[in-house]
Amino acid sequence: MEKIQGTWNGEYSINHGTEDEPDIQYFSFELRIKGDEDGFTGKFIDQTLHTNNTEVKGFVEGDFISFVRTANADPELHEFLSFEPSELTYEFNFSGNYNEQEKAFEGIWEAVVEEENEGLQESVLEELRTGAWYLRKL
Repeated sequence: MEKIQGTWNGEYSINHGTEDEPDIQYFSFELRIKGDEDGFTGKFIDQTLHTNNTEVKGFVEGDFISFVRTANADPELHEFLSFEPSELTYEFNFSGNYNEQEKAFEGIWEAVVEEENEGLQESVLEELRTGAWYLRKL
């Protein structure tokens, strides 16, 4: 497996359609990572949307990777990801595994785009956006 520190290129997807009639769009990004497998930080640069650089923080354990991208609210981001502009920041949770044959990390991402309290017990309903992603070192 590659050392985590360095520059990585990747792609993530989001389905704007339904399960029966998918409308999947793909977005390119670059991830510049500092640190090591025990804990890293970095910059997430969305090359498709050209949104502001955003911060990431994560770790690698064996072939498993997990990182959180914290993005500021951005009208272009809302439009492409179908978010309601009710929050100042969003957290995108990325997790996946290293594919030795492909020499890349692959996984899923998810973000809570809306939370709503419901009922007397004040249970919380969450609306999620999810998609696939991969990441390959340059």
